[in-house]
Amino acid sequence: MLRYDSLYPVLQVKLFNEKRADLEEQQLHLNVGLQKIQETVDQVEELQKSLSIKRNELEEKNNAANAKLKQMVGIETWGSTKL
Repeated sequence: MLRYDSLYPVLQVKLFNEKRADLEEQQLHLNVGLQKIQETVDQVEELQKSLSIKRNELEEKNNAANAKLKQMVGIETWGSTKL
């Protein structure tokens, strides 16, 4: 018959292994979450770079369109004053 004294270390080892497995699972879960966050940060940085480039392109095209519009309005005004 097993005595309580001889069973106690076995139970301690079993409890330790269960707790260790739980902690390792939690750590894995947290590491996956941190990896996803880092991937999102990288994606946001790339999108910000792309946005900056597109913002500059839009500003250039907007300026060109405004210049063309002013030129067209100037021609219309010049043409209407001649009549």
